Amino acid sequence: MGGLIHKLTPDDMEGRFYYSGGSVREFTYATWEHIRRVMDNTISGVADYSKLLSDTSMRLTSEALLRIYTWAKNAGHGALAGCAFEIYLHRLASDNRLKLFKSEYDLPELRKPNQPRHFSVTQVTLSNGGAFCSGKSNDYERDLVAWGDDDMYTYWYPDCDNFPNIDSIVKLAPGPGRKSSVAYLQLTIARNHDIDGNQLKKMNEISFPDHVKNAGRTDAPIYIAVCPDKESCRKFVLD
Repeated sequence: MGGLIHKLTPDDMEGRFYYSGGSVREFTYATWEHIRRVMDNTISGVADYSKLLSDTSMRLTSEALLRIYTWAKNAGHGALAGCAFEIYLHRLASDNRLKLFKSEYDLPELRKPNQPRHFSVTQVTLSNGGAFCSGKSNDYERDLVAWGDDDMYTYWYPDCDNFPNIDSIVKLAPGPGRKSSVAYLQLTIARNHDIDGNQLKKMNEISFPDHVKNAGRTDAPIYIAVCPDKESCRKFVLD
């Protein structure tokens, strides 16, 4: 269309597409240098790329989010990589494509000096269902109860970026030797992470109250720190 309507050369169209990102409005500016100036001014006005990524996350595919994470990690942009990794997992859960694997945490203080860390991975079986995003850091109890009672959803994450201690919760399917339960997920690319036992107890009051515990039909919730790869899991330390 650029060649037919605007009589543009192939080289000119390539430059215009590169700088406009495929936007028809910017593509038809007078010159591609003009397009570049407009786009540079727009991009320079973004102060927080992590927030921008978060705000547009559900418009992006999981493949696009994975590419952003990989680029940010390789480029040394830790904050952006962490944000992209978290949103990438939310996106997988929304598409019912999330798969989790776990290894029991080997406490450093229980190992002998120079003793290698135990590391054995097994898959965590998730219930089938979509993702549910709701609740704020100071107002989430009713949202969690509603999510827990709705069989359409297997994954919950808060509609805020300052939720304490965890990033999401997932329903675990029953299997040999275990009943159904939930897992609190901390999504992280960091090597060390703090854990707040009091906050987890507060979450248990919602997800595993006494009447549920006494009924004996579900197991207690578990805490899983979700790392991007096996090597990160081997090095991860809870503080």
